[in-house]
Amino acid sequence: MEKHEPFSLEILTPQKPFLVKKVTMAVVPSQDGDCGVLSGMAPLLCALRGGVVCLFDEQLEASERYFVPGGAAWITRERTVLLVPEIVEVARIDVHTTKAEIRKIEEQTNDAKSDKKGEGKVHDAQTASRLEVLRQRLESVTNLPYH
Repeated sequence: MEKHEPFSLEILTPQKPFLVKKVTMAVVPSQDGDCGVLSGMAPLLCALRGGVVCLFDEQLEASERYFVPGGAAWITRERTVLLVPEIVEVARIDVHTTKAEIRKIEEQTNDAKSDKKGEGKVHDAQTASRLEVLRQRLESVTNLPYH
């Protein structure tokens, strides 16, 4: 098997740098499909969709997995930077809690829709976005790539 040189990976959130480390390979969820990243690749700038960022060790074994709800990736020959609004380690995602959050938002949305006067809870774009992120997070745990 060909040995790959490690490259610098930075995962940045609006609050702070989440992760800065050397990795052998990473797979990121681009809008066009999963994108494998190795050192020496041609430069690329791409949008990320909600999904799992998977990091690989020297033996090309999946060593770390993180859920991101979207963002952007800047890939150069020596470095990759992921800009994401939030990130959570897949192992820390609790399926029951996530399902409960989804149910709660769906119930609130249904209550708002049934409110004939238009008063009460409002189902806005932010709520729809949060619901989509929770559904993607749940899917990332139940359909875990790169076992």
